[in-house]
Amino acid sequence: MQNSLNGLAASLESIKSRITRLSGVKEAYDENYRESRRSIKKLEKRQLSIISSVRVIQEVAKETQEKLEYEISEIVTAAIQAIFKEKHSLKIAFEMKRNKTEAEIFVSDEDGNQLNVYNDDGGGLRDIVAMSLRLACWRIKGDKSSPVFLLDEPWKNLSKKYRPAAMDFLKQISHKLNLQIIMITHVKEYIDEADNVIEIK
Repeated sequence: MQNSLNGLAASLESIKSRITRLSGVKEAYDENYRESRRSIKKLEKRQLSIISSVRVIQEVAKETQEKLEYEISEIVTAAIQAIFKEKHSLKIAFEMKRNKTEAEIFVSDEDGNQLNVYNDDGGGLRDIVAMSLRLACWRIKGDKSSPVFLLDEPWKNLSKKYRPAAMDFLKQISHKLNLQIIMITHVKEYIDEADNVIEIK
C-alpha cells in the first residue's frame, strides 16, 4: 500500500512539475503572441502611412505631369497651328513602364487621330516640333539659363510656302519670351526677315 502511495505521489509530483514547465512555455508563447500582435499593429500603422504617402506622391506626380503637358504642348501646338494653319496639337501621354514614368509625345489632328512626326514625309513638321520642344523645355527651366537661343538651320526640311509663317512665329515667340535668337542659315527668306544679319565669308 505504501509503495502504491509513494508511486502515486511520485506520479503527481512529475505531473505537477510538467504542468509548471508547460505553464512557463505557455507564458513564453503568450508573450511572443502579444509581442507579435504589437509588431503587427505597428506594421499596419506603417503600411497605412506608406499608402497615404504613395497617394500624395501620385497626386503630386499627376499635377506635375498635367502642368508639364500644358507648358510643353502650349508652345508646340501654337507653333504647329501658326505655321501649318491646321488644328493639330501636341499631346503627351504618361505611362508606367519598368517601374518608371515614361512620356510618349505625339501630334494629333482635330479628330484625335495620332500623327507620326518621325515618319513625316517632308520632315517640316518634325523640324517645327523639335524646335518648339527646345523652346518649351527652356521656358520650363525658368531663369536657370540666359535668354539666348542658338539655332543652326532649324527648319532645313520645311517647304518654302511655310517659311514666312515660321519666321513670323519665331519673332512673336522671341518677343513674348524676351528671348534673343541667333540663327545660322543660308535660306534667303529667313535672312530677309532677320532684324540683324552678319554674313560670314
